[in-house]
Amino acid sequence: QKEQKAVLDAFRHGSLNTVVATSIGEEGLDIPAVDLIVFFDVVDIIRTIQRMGRTGRARDGNVVVLATEGKEAQKFKTEYDKYEYMLKSLGDPGRV
Repeated sequence: QKEQKAVLDAFRHGSLNTVVATSIGEEGLDIPAVDLIVFFDVVDIIRTIQRMGRTGRARDGNVVVLATEGKEAQKFKTEYDKYEYMLKSLGDPGRV
C-alpha cells in the first residue's frame, strides 16, 4: 500500500510518466493529468466508459484498445456499436 501511494505520488508530480494498473485502476484512481489509457482486454460498454473516465480530465485524452482478431475483435465491435448508439441517443433522446 505504501509503495503504491509512492508510485502514484511520483506519477502525479511528473517524476514517472507511466503507470501500469490492474482493473482496480478503473475505479480507484483519480489522476486528472492522465491523457492515455491502453486496454489489454475488451470489456462491456459500462466498464469501458468507467475506464475512459480516467482520461482527459485535465486535457484531451485518448483510449487505445488492443484486441486480437476473431472473437475478441468482434466483441469490441459489438461493444463499440453500443457506445455509438448511446452517444447518438444522448444527443437525441427521442431516438430511444
